[in-house]
Amino acid sequence: MDKDEGNMQKNISKAKLLRPGEKTFTVVLLTLGVVLFACALRLWFESDEPRIASAAALPLLITCVWVLLAFIILIENIGKEAESKKNLAAAAFDIFPVNVIKVIAVVVMYCLLLFFGVGFYILTPLFLWGTMCMLGKGGYIKNLLWSAACMAFVYVVFTLMLNVVMP
Repeated sequence: MDKDEGNMQKNISKAKLLRPGEKTFTVVLLTLGVVLFACALRLWFESDEPRIASAAALPLLITCVWVLLAFIILIENIGKEAESKKNLAAAAFDIFPVNVIKVIAVVVMYCLLLFFGVGFYILTPLFLWGTMCMLGKGGYIKNLLWSAACMAFVYVVFTLMLNVVMP
């Protein structure tokens, strides 16, 4: 019994510890939430008739919940200590693993190439296939088939059925 109680105490005390960078990440989320809440509030007041059924109501509600929850997490984390004291770069790699950084870089590159005029139907299958291969470690033919199926779906639904012009 004593050994189990000791293990429970270790788990409880470990649960109170924060991962490196968790406090900073919470502050960033709260700050971003406040900025987006201000944008949603401005959209609410710029709409013709600000009311609960307007187009500005959903962004206002979502950002309000975002700020409220981020604030609650920030308050809960005030008295907690981090597992280890790491520098900012080490904490950033703890929050954003290498695969996440790779995907963010690929998405930014995809957006820039779309912005500079590379066609949607050329770039998107390459993006899908490349990202799936990068994250899936192999299965090149399967990834090619999935990319083709996704693009066929996008083409049929958005271009043929909804008449949306793709970039």
